[in-house]
Formats: sequence, structure tokens, C-alpha cells
Amino acid sequence: MHLPATFSLVCSHDCWSESLHLHFPWRAMEKGSMSKLLWESDVLMWERPAVTGAVFSMFNIFFLAVFYWDLSLVPALCHIFTVVLLAGGAIRYAVPQTADRNVDLLSQDAIKSAVETISKFLNVISEKVRDVVLWTSSEMTITAVFVLQLVRLVSPYFGAFFFVWMIGNVLFVAPYVWKAKNAELHQYVGPYIKQAVAIKDDLLAKVPKYTDVVKEECSWHLGYRRLLRMSDFARICLVLLCFVGLCWSWCALCCQVKSRAALPATLCGWLGAIKRVHRITEGPSAE
Repeated sequence: MHLPATFSLVCSHDCWSESLHLHFPWRAMEKGSMSKLLWESDVLMWERPAVTGAVFSMFNIFFLAVFYWDLSLVPALCHIFTVVLLAGGAIRYAVPQTADRNVDLLSQDAIKSAVETISKFLNVISEKVRDVVLWTSSEMTITAVFVLQLVRLVSPYFGAFFFVWMIGNVLFVAPYVWKAKNAELHQYVGPYIKQAVAIKDDLLAKVPKYTDVVKEECSWHLGYRRLLRMSDFARICLVLLCFVGLCWSWCALCCQVKSRAALPATLCGWLGAIKRVHRITEGPSAE
């Protein structure tokens, strides 16, 4: 199956250069990535226009009802299901034989395919969230921080429903348009993408590196590097030690309203915890 090229905001320079070709860069697409799920989705790629059109229409009708008709979700659902029950009762007494027919709304294959797609989507989402939270990819984490701050700034002017509606419509439209109009988009958008990548590379080249500013590593940086080389058991012990010290200090701070003498003890506890962490990260001195 031939798929068009895509652009990712977190790809490296080589990935960007490969994605400018008309052929899809399979090497640039990681296994189980979000872009792969989007391009393999039959619903988003309009492989079955009737199903995709129904989902797309219901999605927009729901948001249209919420935004412009000022419908509350729970009362609206109650009214809809009440109408369905009344209509079902009328059909039951008008045409009794319809109640005895076995109607399979979804086949076993369709249910299995839907469950597999949802499980893949949830797995990819969980992996991306883990990588962003744990700084596995610094570029993705920094991008997430900027996106969160941007959303925080514009949230007073646009509600959460607007962002969900906009993202949903983009997911339904953008992949199909990119597949259908690949050559035209490559012709008009490709040069701008190259210019943006060149500007990004120039800006990153002007950022000073850590080795350009600090020629010698300080003791805290050496301690941090030793911390990274520690075993998992030692890291767990260190985290538990810090957690116990933090809980003890928090309890002491909460009790200082009743006893002023708890504040010096709290400060002494913090200093002791810092010294213990520094001693562990420094390790035995080299002979």
C-alpha cells in the first residue's frame, strides 16, 4: 500500500529531509507510532465513506448542538433515549414480528478490529505520555511544555470543547487531503518546510553548548553523573530516603503552628537529607 509523506514536529533533520519526498519514509516511522496509526486507520482515511461520513456528521452535530443550541448533555441524551423507547414501543405493537428478528449491528470481525485499534491507540498514547513525563525525549517534553503554556494563555478565550472540535475535524480532514492532494501539497508546501527547517537549524546552532560555557565539571554535576550510574536498588533506596525526609519535614512544618520549636528541627532535617544525598552521589573518593 503506497502512503504519502507526512511531517512531524519532533523529527530530526534527516527525518525532515526524507519526508519531503513523495514516497512515504518507512524508516522514519517508528513501529507503533502515532502517525502510523493515523495512516492505517480506515475511518480517518475514508476507506469506507459511509462509516466515516456518519461518524464525522455525528461528531459535528454533537458540537453544533452544544455550542449553538445550548443543549445540556445529560438532558439531551435522556430526551433522545426516551424518544427511542417510545418509537420502539410503537414499532413493537405495529409490527410485532420485528421484535423476533436477530439483528447483528456489528460483526465479530468488526468488533475485534475496533478493539485492536483502540488498544493500539491507548498503548501508543501511554508510551508517548511516559516518554514526555520522564524526559526520554527532551525535544518532545520541551514541546509539550510550550504547548501547555500556549493552551493556558488562550484558554480564557477558547473553551476546551473548541479545541476538541478543532482537533477532531483536523484528524478527519488532514490525512485524507494529504493523501489525495499529495503532489500539489508537496509542490507548494515543500519549499516552506525546507525554509523552516533551515531557520530552526540556524537558531539551534546559535545556542551555546554546556561545554562552551563551563570548561570543568562541578562537584554537583559529577555527583549527578554518578547518580545515573548507580544501580536500580541504590536509586530506589535514595528515592525512599528522600521521600521519608520530605514527609517528615512536611509534618514538622504542619505542626509548627502549635510548636515554634519544630522549625529549627525541620531545617536541620532538610540539611541532613541534602548532606546524605550529596554523600551518596559523590561516592567513595578515588584513590
